[in-house]
Amino acid sequence: KVMRQCMLLVSQLVTTGETYRLLKPHVNDVFERVALPMVSFGAADYELFTHDEREYVRREEDQEGEWDDRAQALTFCEAVFHIRRRQHAPALMASMAAQLGALAAAGDERDASL
Repeated sequence: KVMRQCMLLVSQLVTTGETYRLLKPHVNDVFERVALPMVSFGAADYELFTHDEREYVRREEDQEGEWDDRAQALTFCEAVFHIRRRQHAPALMASMAAQLGALAAAGDERDASL
């Protein structure tokens, strides 16, 4: 619940000029170190999806718990890409491409396809 509230706060701070100026040097780090890992399809997701895909889909649609944390992280990503696209999109896209390239190079086809 704390992470959800923090992501909600940071999402709102990105949209306002005064607070964005304070947050600007840290937006890329928040994206790479907090938001992206929160929304990534990990081992636990893969395990649930392969054993009970209906439960996985149900949790994706659920607005409570860990899954709602993902929604708040996506809200932050949307705010950054929609409102502050020019300032952050090139670096963030390069970071995602590098992470996907590293996964592909490691040979984990499941993660690299995401």
